[in-house]
Amino acid sequence: MPANSAHASKIHQSVQAGAAVKSDIAASRQRCLTRYNLQPDIDPRSNILTRFEIDQRLAHMAEPIRLAEAELNGFARSMSDIGGALSLTDGEGATLMSWISRTGLLASRKFQPGTVWSEATEGTNGVGTCLQKRRPVSIALDKHVFRCNSGYSCVTSPIFSPIGDIAGTLNVSFANSSVQSILSILLKGLVEACQKLEATWFGAHYADCMIVTVADAPAGGGSTPLAAVRPDLRVTGATHAVRRHHRLPRDEIALGLPVAQILPRLDMPARSLKDAEFDIVTRMVNQFGGRVDDAAAHLGLSRATMYRKLQVARMKKKASQNGD
Repeated sequence: MPANSAHASKIHQSVQAGAAVKSDIAASRQRCLTRYNLQPDIDPRSNILTRFEIDQRLAHMAEPIRLAEAELNGFARSMSDIGGALSLTDGEGATLMSWISRTGLLASRKFQPGTVWSEATEGTNGVGTCLQKRRPVSIALDKHVFRCNSGYSCVTSPIFSPIGDIAGTLNVSFANSSVQSILSILLKGLVEACQKLEATWFGAHYADCMIVTVADAPAGGGSTPLAAVRPDLRVTGATHAVRRHHRLPRDEIALGLPVAQILPRLDMPARSLKDAEFDIVTRMVNQFGGRVDDAAAHLGLSRATMYRKLQVARMKKKASQNGD
Protein backbone atom coordinates (compact mmCIF):
# COMPACT_ATOMS: atom_id res chain seq x y z
CA MET A 1 0.00 0.00 0.00
CA PRO A 2 1.55 3.37 -1.00
CA ALA A 3 2.65 5.70 1.77
CA ASN A 4 0.53 8.72 2.55
CA SER A 5 1.49 12.01 0.94
CA ALA A 6 2.66 14.92 3.07
CA HIS A 7 -0.83 16.40 2.70
CA ALA A 8 -2.57 13.24 3.90
CA SER A 9 -0.15 12.89 6.82
CA LYS A 10 -0.89 16.45 7.89
CA ILE A 11 -4.64 15.80 7.82
CA HIS A 12 -4.35 12.58 9.82
CA GLN A 13 -2.01 14.18 12.36
CA SER A 14 -4.37 17.09 12.99
CA VAL A 15 -7.23 14.69 13.71
CA GLN A 16 -5.13 12.42 15.91
CA ALA A 17 -3.97 15.45 17.88
CA GLY A 18 -7.56 16.17 18.86
CA ALA A 19 -7.61 19.57 17.19
CA ALA A 20 -11.30 19.26 16.35
CA VAL A 21 -12.33 21.24 19.39
CA LYS A 22 -10.22 24.20 18.25
CA SER A 23 -11.61 25.08 14.83
CA ASP A 24 -14.37 24.42 12.31
CA ILE A 25 -11.81 23.11 9.81
CA ALA A 26 -10.34 20.60 12.26
CA ALA A 27 -13.81 19.43 13.24
CA SER A 28 -14.65 19.00 9.56
CA ARG A 29 -11.51 16.97 8.97
CA GLN A 30 -12.45 14.69 11.83
CA ARG A 31 -15.91 14.12 10.37
CA CYS A 32 -14.36 13.36 6.98
CA LEU A 33 -11.95 10.74 8.32
CA THR A 34 -14.05 9.11 11.04
CA ARG A 35 -17.66 9.55 9.90
CA TYR A 36 -17.36 9.51 6.10
CA ASN A 37 -14.19 7.34 5.91
CA LEU A 38 -12.61 9.56 3.27
CA GLN A 39 -8.97 9.14 2.25
CA PRO A 40 -7.14 12.41 1.45
CA ASP A 41 -4.95 10.87 -1.27
CA ILE A 42 -7.80 9.11 -3.09
CA ASP A 43 -9.79 11.35 -5.40
CA PRO A 44 -13.45 11.57 -4.38
CA ARG A 45 -16.22 9.95 -6.36
CA SER A 46 -17.97 13.21 -7.10
CA ASN A 47 -21.74 13.15 -7.12
CA ILE A 48 -22.90 14.77 -10.39
CA LEU A 49 -26.58 15.51 -10.97
CA THR A 50 -28.33 15.11 -14.31
CA ARG A 51 -29.74 18.14 -16.15
CA PHE A 52 -33.24 17.02 -15.15
CA GLU A 53 -32.23 16.88 -11.48
CA ILE A 54 -30.59 20.30 -11.69
CA ASP A 55 -33.74 21.81 -13.22
CA GLN A 56 -35.90 20.27 -10.50
CA ARG A 57 -33.77 21.84 -7.79
CA LEU A 58 -33.58 25.16 -9.62
CA ALA A 59 -37.37 25.32 -9.50
CA HIS A 60 -37.21 25.40 -5.69
CA MET A 61 -34.77 28.33 -5.81
CA ALA A 62 -36.60 30.23 -8.55
CA GLU A 63 -37.82 33.10 -6.34
CA PRO A 64 -34.48 34.12 -4.77
CA ILE A 65 -32.73 33.74 -8.13
CA ARG A 66 -35.30 35.99 -9.80
CA LEU A 67 -35.07 38.58 -7.02
CA ALA A 68 -31.28 38.68 -6.98
CA GLU A 69 -30.41 37.98 -10.63
CA ALA A 70 -28.92 41.42 -11.34
CA GLU A 71 -26.92 41.45 -8.10
CA LEU A 72 -25.64 37.91 -8.70
CA ASN A 73 -24.49 38.76 -12.22
CA GLY A 74 -22.77 41.92 -10.98
CA PHE A 75 -21.03 40.12 -8.13
CA ALA A 76 -19.97 37.34 -10.50
CA ARG A 77 -18.35 39.87 -12.86
CA SER A 78 -16.41 41.47 -10.01
CA MET A 79 -15.15 38.06 -8.86
CA SER A 80 -14.26 37.04 -12.41
CA ASP A 81 -12.04 40.11 -12.69
CA ILE A 82 -9.78 38.69 -9.96
CA GLY A 83 -9.94 35.08 -11.18
CA GLY A 84 -12.80 33.81 -9.06
CA ALA A 85 -15.71 31.53 -9.98
CA LEU A 86 -19.05 32.24 -8.32
CA SER A 87 -21.49 29.40 -7.77
CA LEU A 88 -24.96 29.07 -6.27
CA THR A 89 -25.87 25.83 -4.54
CA ASP A 90 -28.96 24.43 -2.89
CA GLY A 91 -29.21 23.32 0.73
CA GLU A 92 -27.60 19.97 -0.08
CA GLY A 93 -24.56 21.50 -1.73
CA ALA A 94 -25.60 20.85 -5.34
CA THR A 95 -24.27 23.49 -7.72
CA LEU A 96 -27.27 24.95 -9.56
CA MET A 97 -25.66 27.92 -11.28
CA SER A 98 -22.05 28.90 -11.86
CA TRP A 99 -20.21 31.84 -13.32
CA ILE A 100 -16.81 30.51 -14.38
CA SER A 101 -13.84 32.84 -14.38
CA ARG A 102 -12.82 33.93 -17.84
CA THR A 103 -9.23 33.03 -16.95
CA GLY A 104 -10.27 29.43 -17.54
CA LEU A 105 -8.39 28.21 -14.47
CA LEU A 106 -11.59 26.89 -12.92
CA ALA A 107 -13.27 25.63 -16.08
CA SER A 108 -13.28 22.04 -14.86
CA ARG A 109 -16.31 19.78 -14.56
CA LYS A 110 -16.29 20.12 -10.78
CA PHE A 111 -17.21 23.80 -10.99
CA GLN A 112 -20.03 23.31 -13.46
CA PRO A 113 -23.71 22.98 -12.44
CA GLY A 114 -24.55 19.55 -11.08
CA THR A 115 -21.59 18.87 -8.80
CA VAL A 116 -22.62 18.19 -5.20
CA TRP A 117 -20.11 19.74 -2.78
CA SER A 118 -21.23 17.98 0.39
CA GLU A 119 -18.67 17.13 3.05
CA ALA A 120 -19.60 13.47 2.73
CA THR A 121 -18.38 13.31 -0.87
CA GLU A 122 -15.92 16.20 -1.32
CA GLY A 123 -14.48 16.39 2.18
CA THR A 124 -13.70 19.68 3.89
CA ASN A 125 -14.67 22.41 1.41
CA GLY A 126 -16.38 25.78 1.51
CA VAL A 127 -19.89 24.68 0.55
CA GLY A 128 -20.03 21.44 2.52
CA THR A 129 -18.52 22.87 5.69
CA CYS A 130 -20.68 26.01 5.47
CA LEU A 131 -23.80 23.82 5.30
CA GLN A 132 -22.62 21.76 8.26
CA LYS A 133 -21.84 24.81 10.44
CA ARG A 134 -24.65 27.04 9.06
CA ARG A 135 -22.34 30.04 8.91
CA PRO A 136 -19.77 31.61 6.54
CA VAL A 137 -16.45 29.82 6.10
CA SER A 138 -13.16 30.29 4.32
CA ILE A 139 -11.14 27.24 3.21
CA ALA A 140 -7.68 27.90 1.80
CA LEU A 141 -5.54 25.52 -0.24
CA ASP A 142 -4.34 22.55 1.88
CA LYS A 143 -7.10 23.11 4.45
CA HIS A 144 -9.18 20.95 2.10
CA VAL A 145 -9.19 17.27 3.03
CA PHE A 146 -8.65 15.95 -0.50
CA ARG A 147 -5.26 16.58 -2.01
CA CYS A 148 -6.89 17.05 -5.44
CA ASN A 149 -8.76 20.08 -4.04
CA SER A 150 -5.77 21.60 -2.25
CA GLY A 151 -4.94 23.92 -5.13
CA TYR A 152 -8.14 25.87 -4.61
CA SER A 153 -9.27 28.42 -2.06
CA CYS A 154 -12.88 29.35 -1.45
CA VAL A 155 -15.17 31.56 0.58
CA THR A 156 -18.78 30.51 1.18
CA SER A 157 -21.79 32.07 2.87
CA PRO A 158 -25.19 30.51 3.60
CA ILE A 159 -28.43 31.74 2.02
CA PHE A 160 -31.31 31.61 4.48
CA SER A 161 -34.94 31.31 3.41
CA PRO A 162 -37.73 33.58 4.75
CA ILE A 163 -38.60 30.93 7.34
CA GLY A 164 -35.03 30.67 8.62
CA ASP A 165 -33.96 27.44 6.91
CA ILE A 166 -30.67 27.22 5.05
CA ALA A 167 -31.77 27.22 1.42
CA GLY A 168 -28.34 27.16 -0.18
CA THR A 169 -24.99 28.91 -0.43
CA LEU A 170 -23.02 31.38 -2.49
CA ASN A 171 -19.45 30.27 -3.04
CA VAL A 172 -16.45 31.86 -4.72
CA SER A 173 -13.51 29.61 -5.62
CA PHE A 174 -10.02 30.61 -6.74
CA ALA A 175 -7.10 28.74 -8.24
CA ASN A 176 -4.87 31.73 -7.57
CA SER A 177 -2.72 31.69 -4.45
CA SER A 178 -2.27 35.46 -4.65
CA VAL A 179 -5.78 35.99 -3.20
CA GLN A 180 -4.89 34.37 0.13
CA SER A 181 -4.20 37.70 1.80
CA ILE A 182 -7.64 39.08 0.91
CA LEU A 183 -9.85 36.04 1.57
CA SER A 184 -11.32 37.66 4.68
CA ILE A 185 -12.24 40.77 2.68
CA LEU A 186 -13.78 38.63 -0.05
CA LEU A 187 -15.76 36.66 2.52
CA LYS A 188 -17.12 39.87 4.01
CA GLY A 189 -18.36 40.99 0.59
CA LEU A 190 -19.93 37.60 -0.04
CA VAL A 191 -21.71 37.63 3.34
CA GLU A 192 -23.11 41.08 2.59
CA ALA A 193 -24.41 39.81 -0.76
CA CYS A 194 -26.14 36.87 0.94
CA GLN A 195 -27.64 39.11 3.62
CA LYS A 196 -29.00 41.43 0.94
CA LEU A 197 -30.48 38.45 -0.92
CA GLU A 198 -32.06 37.15 2.31
CA ALA A 199 -33.55 40.56 3.13
CA THR A 200 -34.99 40.97 -0.38
CA TRP A 201 -36.46 37.45 -0.32
CA PHE A 202 -37.84 37.98 3.18
CA GLY A 203 -39.50 41.26 2.19
CA ALA A 204 -41.09 39.70 -0.89
CA HIS A 205 -42.33 36.70 1.10
CA TYR A 206 -43.96 38.92 3.73
CA ALA A 207 -45.12 41.64 1.35
CA ASP A 208 -48.27 42.31 3.39
CA CYS A 209 -46.30 43.00 6.58
CA MET A 210 -43.96 45.72 7.75
CA ILE A 211 -40.34 44.59 7.86
CA VAL A 212 -38.41 45.89 10.85
CA THR A 213 -34.90 45.34 12.17
CA VAL A 214 -34.59 43.55 15.50
CA ALA A 215 -31.95 45.67 17.16
CA ASP A 216 -30.93 43.26 19.92
CA ALA A 217 -30.34 40.32 17.54
CA PRO A 218 -26.80 40.51 16.19
CA ALA A 219 -26.33 40.48 12.44
CA GLY A 220 -23.92 37.76 11.48
CA GLY A 221 -23.62 34.23 10.30
CA GLY A 222 -24.88 35.36 6.92
CA SER A 223 -28.28 36.45 8.23
CA THR A 224 -29.84 39.88 8.81
CA PRO A 225 -32.05 40.33 11.94
CA LEU A 226 -35.46 41.14 10.46
CA ALA A 227 -39.03 40.53 11.58
CA ALA A 228 -42.32 40.74 9.70
CA VAL A 229 -44.95 42.59 11.77
CA ARG A 230 -48.67 42.54 11.00
CA PRO A 231 -50.78 45.65 11.66
CA ASP A 232 -52.16 43.95 14.79
CA LEU A 233 -48.61 43.91 16.19
CA ARG A 234 -48.14 40.18 15.83
CA VAL A 235 -44.81 38.94 14.49
CA THR A 236 -45.55 36.44 11.78
CA GLY A 237 -42.09 36.06 10.29
CA ALA A 238 -38.46 36.23 11.42
CA THR A 239 -35.12 35.63 9.75
CA HIS A 240 -32.60 33.04 10.86
CA ALA A 241 -30.67 35.60 12.94
CA VAL A 242 -33.78 36.51 14.96
CA ARG A 243 -34.94 32.92 15.38
CA ARG A 244 -31.50 31.88 16.60
CA HIS A 245 -31.06 34.81 18.98
CA HIS A 246 -34.52 34.52 20.53
CA ARG A 247 -34.75 30.72 20.14
CA LEU A 248 -38.09 30.97 18.39
CA PRO A 249 -39.81 27.74 17.32
CA ARG A 250 -41.21 27.84 13.82
CA ASP A 251 -44.76 26.88 14.84
CA GLU A 252 -44.98 29.73 17.35
CA ILE A 253 -44.02 32.31 14.72
CA ALA A 254 -46.55 30.88 12.28
CA LEU A 255 -49.30 31.53 14.84
CA GLY A 256 -48.11 35.11 15.37
CA LEU A 257 -46.05 36.19 18.36
CA PRO A 258 -46.77 39.36 20.36
CA VAL A 259 -44.40 41.98 19.03
CA ALA A 260 -43.21 42.77 22.57
CA GLN A 261 -41.63 39.32 22.76
CA ILE A 262 -38.88 40.28 20.33
CA LEU A 263 -39.39 44.02 19.80
CA PRO A 264 -39.88 45.57 23.25
CA ARG A 265 -39.56 49.08 21.88
CA LEU A 266 -42.73 48.58 19.86
CA ASP A 267 -44.78 47.30 22.77
CA MET A 268 -47.84 49.54 22.88
CA PRO A 269 -51.61 49.06 23.23
CA ALA A 270 -53.21 48.47 19.83
CA ARG A 271 -56.43 50.50 19.87
CA SER A 272 -57.17 49.25 16.36
CA LEU A 273 -55.27 47.67 13.51
CA LYS A 274 -54.78 51.07 11.89
CA ASP A 275 -53.68 52.69 15.15
CA ALA A 276 -51.01 50.01 15.56
CA GLU A 277 -49.79 50.60 12.02
CA PHE A 278 -49.64 54.38 12.53
CA ASP A 279 -47.68 53.88 15.75
CA ILE A 280 -45.06 51.78 13.98
CA VAL A 281 -44.75 54.18 11.06
CA THR A 282 -44.35 57.30 13.22
CA ARG A 283 -41.94 55.60 15.61
CA MET A 284 -39.76 54.49 12.70
CA VAL A 285 -39.65 58.05 11.29
CA ASN A 286 -38.63 59.34 14.72
CA GLN A 287 -36.02 56.60 15.02
CA PHE A 288 -34.48 57.77 11.73
CA GLY A 289 -34.44 61.41 12.81
CA GLY A 290 -37.27 62.43 10.51
CA ARG A 291 -35.71 60.90 7.39
CA VAL A 292 -38.87 59.52 5.82
CA ASP A 293 -37.15 57.82 2.89
CA ASP A 294 -34.82 55.91 5.24
CA ALA A 295 -37.72 54.90 7.47
CA ALA A 296 -39.71 53.73 4.43
CA ALA A 297 -36.81 51.61 3.20
CA HIS A 298 -36.37 50.16 6.69
CA LEU A 299 -40.03 49.13 6.80
CA GLY A 300 -40.04 47.79 3.26
CA LEU A 301 -42.57 50.41 2.10
CA SER A 302 -42.52 52.53 -1.01
CA ARG A 303 -41.93 56.28 -0.60
CA ALA A 304 -45.47 57.08 -1.75
CA THR A 305 -47.04 54.57 0.64
CA MET A 306 -44.99 55.91 3.53
CA TYR A 307 -46.02 59.52 2.92
CA ARG A 308 -49.65 58.49 2.60
CA LYS A 309 -49.55 56.67 5.92
CA LEU A 310 -47.82 59.62 7.59
CA GLN A 311 -50.43 62.05 6.26
CA VAL A 312 -53.23 59.93 7.74
CA ALA A 313 -51.33 59.60 11.03
CA ARG A 314 -50.89 63.40 11.29
CA MET A 315 -54.57 63.94 10.58
CA LYS A 316 -55.48 61.52 13.36
CA LYS A 317 -53.09 63.22 15.76
CA LYS A 318 -54.53 66.67 14.94
CA ALA A 319 -58.06 65.38 15.39
CA SER A 320 -57.11 63.88 18.75
CA GLN A 321 -55.56 67.16 19.93
CA ASN A 322 -58.69 69.04 18.93
CA GLY A 323 -60.80 66.62 20.96
CA ASP A 324 -62.63 65.24 17.94
